[in-house]
Amino acid sequence: MKSLYRLSILLVSLALFLSCSSNKNAKNGNLMSDTDMFALGSTQFNQGHYKEALHTFKSLILEHPTSDLHIDSQLKIAACYGALEDYEEQMKAILQLLKENIIPDRVPQIYVQIGKFYEQAARFNPNTITSDTTDYETALSYYKKAIEYKESTDTLSKAEAIYRRGLVNAKLNRMNEAIAQYNFVVRGYPNSPFALLAQVKLQNPQDTSELAMDEASLESYRQTLGTAVPAIEQTPPEQPVVQPQNVPADTSQILPPEMQSTPQDTSGGH
Repeated sequence: MKSLYRLSILLVSLALFLSCSSNKNAKNGNLMSDTDMFALGSTQFNQGHYKEALHTFKSLILEHPTSDLHIDSQLKIAACYGALEDYEEQMKAILQLLKENIIPDRVPQIYVQIGKFYEQAARFNPNTITSDTTDYETALSYYKKAIEYKESTDTLSKAEAIYRRGLVNAKLNRMNEAIAQYNFVVRGYPNSPFALLAQVKLQNPQDTSELAMDEASLESYRQTLGTAVPAIEQTPPEQPVVQPQNVPADTSQILPPEMQSTPQDTSGGH
């Protein structure tokens, strides 16, 4: 009888041990690295799963508070809000990023985000040419700032800014300027995926639709054009170290006065 009792205790103890061990391994197995989470979020975003991508990037920041991918994740969060047409939260994310992480090398990315914000605003303002044009012109100005910003070596963002200038000019029916911008991307940034998109647009400059950026779409463009342009990186390249003396003292050195207002003011109440 005592032997049976001892055996029962042993079995219960073993079951508890195995259960704890299994739970521990499950937790460890579910904890993704920051680079894996960023890659997952990027894939979700490129496939149009914006809510899932938003959750992934927010989780990355929470689970990896010391990650070097914080700025990239915050930029992606802003992009997700924009894709979800939540423009107030998009601008809040951009302004928060400027306030907390003023690193010169990343400024072109932020300017591109602001440009996209105004492009989107043009779709939701009153149906007047003047109002649309004002938003598009503002977008063009921020893309220009991204291109001309001298404190950054972020060629990918600058290539994107030139490409988007071409797209906005096409929306404004300035076809000669649009074609010039597309050609500029192809000549100046031939290894950028935006050179590939520009080549697609040059086939029909009047087409102002957004082109997909997932790898399958990029490969399809390559095959259609019969050219070989490197694929976009799913994880950002390692950024150079920025010395403290190069960091602006406040956001006013990066963000013009019209952007210092609340998100409701900048979006025209959308």
